[in-house]
Amino acid sequence: MNQEFANIASFSLPGKKHANQDAVFAGKLANGSYLLVIADGMGGHNGGDVASKLASEVVINTLNDNPSQELDDVFQKVQSRFTVEAEKNKEFSQMGTTLTVCIVKGHNAYIGHVGDSRLYLLRNKGLKTITKDQTEVQRLIDDGVLNQKEAKKYPRRNVLLSVMTPSSEYVLQKALIPIKPNDRILLVTDGLYNVLSKEEIKNASIGAPSISALCSTLETEARLRDPKDDFSAVCFEVLP
Repeated sequence: MNQEFANIASFSLPGKKHANQDAVFAGKLANGSYLLVIADGMGGHNGGDVASKLASEVVINTLNDNPSQELDDVFQKVQSRFTVEAEKNKEFSQMGTTLTVCIVKGHNAYIGHVGDSRLYLLRNKGLKTITKDQTEVQRLIDDGVLNQKEAKKYPRRNVLLSVMTPSSEYVLQKALIPIKPNDRILLVTDGLYNVLSKEEIKNASIGAPSISALCSTLETEARLRDPKDDFSAVCFEVLP
């Protein structure tokens, strides 16, 4: 897929914190495929902002060096780098981040996901969530313990069951989705989807004539909700 067949846009802004712990990337690899990355550093832990930015850098560098690298190996390289940094600096021993990676190559999107950032596919006038939140509340929903209404009030809704850290095990979700002209792929952190519903995101896409317009609308609407958490998005569109 060449440059003229796709458009990309992104933003990453702090909530009511002193530093933005999100990191995003949207660009082309050496082989002409596209790389989309979003990461949300774990709040309350030393090095949350370091973790998200470091994870993004490792993904970018690894895939630029070898665009055919398997996603399993890419995520393993991220954890290995975390381990090295934690050994050099004890302050980073508890750092962690979510990490969602999407490689768009030809007519397919290859996705790797750990944590609770999300990847949506916007096609025609519909929106489909491709990733699944790796959270305690999502597990309780899956097990039938909570319904969606109860989940919104669940006090431990932000507890992650899988995350990138220097030492703990993580569960890598992978997906492959065929993409078509006019498809839009959207990666967002929880700071954004906690203030904008799927219906609002879908309607924003329907009303946006371009991917840059969609990105601008999401940023503006999120700002109006005065989000407490950092909020970020990576937007990708396959042109006709």
